[in-house]
Amino acid sequence: MHIQPNCHDERAHYPQNQDISRRMKIYEFDSADNQAYLHATDDVIDQCRPEPPRPIGMEWSPPTCEIVGRDEFRSFLPKTDFPKLIIATAVLSARAVERLRPALDSCGEILPIYLSNDRDVVYLFNVTRIINSVDMKRSQFQRFPSGRIAKCEHLVFDPDMIPDDALFFKNTQMGPVTEIYATEAAVTLVKNARLTGYEFRPVWTND
Repeated sequence: MHIQPNCHDERAHYPQNQDISRRMKIYEFDSADNQAYLHATDDVIDQCRPEPPRPIGMEWSPPTCEIVGRDEFRSFLPKTDFPKLIIATAVLSARAVERLRPALDSCGEILPIYLSNDRDVVYLFNVTRIINSVDMKRSQFQRFPSGRIAKCEHLVFDPDMIPDDALFFKNTQMGPVTEIYATEAAVTLVKNARLTGYEFRPVWTND
């Protein structure tokens, strides 16, 4: 099962009559710690995190992963709706896909992943909506000698570059691997869906 989105880069040009005084918060989405996670080969990890972000549904061949419910450090890791795979990716349960589908369809692809040790099917949410809205002059970075960004110390977003319908998005201004960013509307949708195993970390606000 997958949805082929209209992938487009929204790095410029929004209506000039946008309310520039609107208040906004941006978050990083991630799976929570201390829960069941997916173990996968390097090839599968590369398949699930295209660099740069782009649609991959047409070429998708569902991979198989193992869901890990205990390891050498923890005797029990509960299954949740957002099992962790690797940074900058989102994996969802069938229940999460069912409850969030309209929001997911608007900004990415839903791609199945099989489990070698469980009957459930989980789904990669491949975020393809790119909104290059970071204010690179006001943000603060650690850089390698070459000038390439090593670490983001403080991000500043330009709210005028973020459309009103934005939910989940990625950014390519800082390199090919990007976090999954979310607006407050996306946070509210996920919270109202009564799901488990996620976290939203605040990264910027203009309040």
